[in-house]
Amino acid sequence: MTKVQLYREELLKPLQQCLNIAEKKSTLPILSYVLLAFSDNAMLLAVTDTEIQLTIVVPLQHKNPSCRITLPGHKLLEICKGLSEGTLLSISVEAEKAVVLAGKNRFTLLSLPAEDYPLFNDTVSTVNCTIAKEDLHYLLSKTIFAMAAQDVRHYLNGILFNIEQDKLEVVTTDSHRLALAKRKLLAGSGENARALVPKNCISEILRVISHYEADWAISFNEQQITFSCQEVTIVSKLINEQFVDFKKLIPRAGHTILKVPCLDLKQALTLAAILTNEKSRGVRLDLSQNQLKVTANNPEYEAAETEIEVDFPFDPFSVSFNVAYLLDIIAVTDQKKLSFSFSNSSGVVLVQPEGVSDCLFVVMPLLI
Repeated sequence: MTKVQLYREELLKPLQQCLNIAEKKSTLPILSYVLLAFSDNAMLLAVTDTEIQLTIVVPLQHKNPSCRITLPGHKLLEICKGLSEGTLLSISVEAEKAVVLAGKNRFTLLSLPAEDYPLFNDTVSTVNCTIAKEDLHYLLSKTIFAMAAQDVRHYLNGILFNIEQDKLEVVTTDSHRLALAKRKLLAGSGENARALVPKNCISEILRVISHYEADWAISFNEQQITFSCQEVTIVSKLINEQFVDFKKLIPRAGHTILKVPCLDLKQALTLAAILTNEKSRGVRLDLSQNQLKVTANNPEYEAAETEIEVDFPFDPFSVSFNVAYLLDIIAVTDQKKLSFSFSNSSGVVLVQPEGVSDCLFVVMPLLI
């Protein structure tokens, strides 16, 4: 029989951080389980869906024997939530049964063989670098929205990490828009390298990054990538496809520049979006001397029209966009103004937060 002890809080927090990965219902039952590996005064908690793996090392007040057990993750989390703060849990495992004693409470759970838990194999990394927490969050939060969701072109469902010496560029595109952000690395790889990371891995990093204050280490090879910070480690398989030549998709700055306050544009677009065509979500921007008129209409002959003051000292100009694409850009912009650079009414448009050189967006106009 295996027996371990730990406090409710030592188990509750790591379960809350990692159980987003564990599948409640899976064709492989063990994927709804968590692996708990004990060694002296520490516990390693691991969760995986075979595509991504998250592990957290937790220091414990009690010394336990070296052992590994599996328990149903979501049931274990609900038990911890229901217990009082400071409750000591005593977990005994024999054969395929686990008994959890917590004060006057007793729970009997199924425990699957720990040796069957599908942990990732350790691999040798060919690229290693370090980035500040704030910079990693900046790169991911500014670009994740422009990824495709379930495109048959699998490379569009990923986020490109493009390392050039001591700089990291992060790029996403769904073929209708593109987002790029770049920051310097604290410790560069000393070479150029690329990795195409799945969206679920990026979502997990953004979910847990606020819990840790230290820098993040990134290492990868052709098969998988590892992100680690203090006690947490996230490992993911990579998308084994060639990403687009994104540098060719970024237009040069045109001569026709629109500068518009973000809050005013957000309000105008939000109001116009109410009456857009549900399929195209198109809005028309009519520009004249320092004026922007935003219009939308739908098949029911309903229409919206709103005007705002802008910085546009050029000849009249009209262009149409998917309103959601523009609102997505505004949502990740911290600056007060956006700059739109036009070459013509049908060419791709370069959008940048005013005064910012490490972040840009490219949007295709609609032909409506």
